[in-house]
Amino acid sequence: MLVLVLVLVLVLVLVLVLVLGPAIVSVPQSILGVPMSIPANLPFSKVRRVGDLVFLSGELPIGPTGEIPAGIGPQTDLTLARIAATLAGEGLGLSHVVQATVYLRHAEDFAAFNAAYAGHFAAPFPTRTTVVAALALAPADVEITVVADASSAR
Repeated sequence: MLVLVLVLVLVLVLVLVLVLGPAIVSVPQSILGVPMSIPANLPFSKVRRVGDLVFLSGELPIGPTGEIPAGIGPQTDLTLARIAATLAGEGLGLSHVVQATVYLRHAEDFAAFNAAYAGHFAAPFPTRTTVVAALALAPADVEITVVADASSAR
């Protein structure tokens, strides 16, 4: 009898996980109107929390309808807005960012990027590394990944 009860409980739990699984482990469906799910064939997480540190994967300047704005300034603003929205889902904001890694497609965009970037942060500024690199999404001129400190958000 006990075995039958255990089997029934196991089946019930399995059904609940299969039916409610997406709701139990849900992530934001969109940020700024852009789907945030990661295709199953890409082996990485959008966000990982390890202790008080929150790591975000690289963010691109993709608008609500999938467009990428022209110019490094608007692309930087949109990318940082998307990062801010992802951080908000973790109860954080840009003020919690302690480190940023920036990938620029063109070295000549550095000054304009820096001007746009500076408008989103206040002292103490995050540490930052900026690299010129070919980006996976051809129209994008910037990709940014950040690490945030959640210890002050409690």
